[in-house]
Amino acid sequence: MKKIVTLIIGTLLVFLMSGCSNSSTSNAKIRSSSHNGSPSISFATDKQQIWFVLSADDFDKNGKNVIPDQMIITKNGKATVYNTGYDYSAPKYYKHYLRIRKKVHIPTIGDYSKMSDKQIISQAATIDKNSYNLMKAYFTDRNLDPALSFHYTFYAYSRPVSHSMKITLYTDRTGNKTITEKITLSNAARKQISYDKTQHSSNLSYKFTHLVNKPATIYQSHYYGYFFSDSTTSDSSASAENEYYLTRSSKTPKVTFDSLKTPGAVLH
Repeated sequence: MKKIVTLIIGTLLVFLMSGCSNSSTSNAKIRSSSHNGSPSISFATDKQQIWFVLSADDFDKNGKNVIPDQMIITKNGKATVYNTGYDYSAPKYYKHYLRIRKKVHIPTIGDYSKMSDKQIISQAATIDKNSYNLMKAYFTDRNLDPALSFHYTFYAYSRPVSHSMKITLYTDRTGNKTITEKITLSNAARKQISYDKTQHSSNLSYKFTHLVNKPATIYQSHYYGYFFSDSTTSDSSASAENEYYLTRSSKTPKVTFDSLKTPGAVLH
C-alpha cells in the first residue's frame, strides 16, 4: 500500500490505486494478445461487469492473497467505484486502527473468486465503508504522533454513486489501431482525508495499455481484462503504476478496447 500512503501525503485521498514498482517483466505472466474466440468483452460493455483493480506486481507475486485496491462495477456506460484495499501494516500503538481491523474482513481476490457476482455486489457497499473506517482509524492514530508536523482532517463518509464514463481512445501512427484507452469519471473522486487546502482534481481516471486475453486463474474463476504500465505513457492524470483491471468470465472471451461507436467515446 505504499502508493496509497504517498498519495495521501500532499494530496486529497481519493482512493486511487496502489502498486510497487515500474517493472513490467513479471506482468508477462498473464498479459497476452492471444485468444480463443468469442464472446468479446470491453470495459464499457452494456452488460454488467465487475472489474477488480490490482497492483500487477503484487498480483503476479502473490496471486490469490492480493487485496484488490478497487472494485468497479460497469453497466450501460456508467461505472460505480468501490474502495476495497485498505489494509495497513500498523505498529502496536495504533490502537484505533487495530481495534477496527480485528472486526472487519477485507476480502482478497481469492475470497472474491469463491463468491457469486450477486454476493459480491451485495457486499460491495459494506466493503467500501469498512475501507473508509480503516483508513480514518489509521490516520487518526497517525495524528497522535508528536513528530508529525501537521494533522489530517477527515470528511464524512459518502457512498459510491454511478458516473457516466468518458472514453478516450489513442491510436497508433496509422490511426487505424487503438493502442490505449482512458476512462474518465467526472466528479467521481470522493473527498476522504486531507492535510492541506490545495485544490485537487475531482475526477477519477484509469488507463489501459495492453489487453489480457490469457486468463489468470484463481481457484475456479478465470480473469481477463486490461493491463496498464506506467512505462508506456507519461500521462500523470491517469493510473500511475503497473495495474491489472480484471473481470471474471466463465467463457473464453476476446478482450477488446472500446470503439468510437461506444457512447461517450472520443478520439484523442
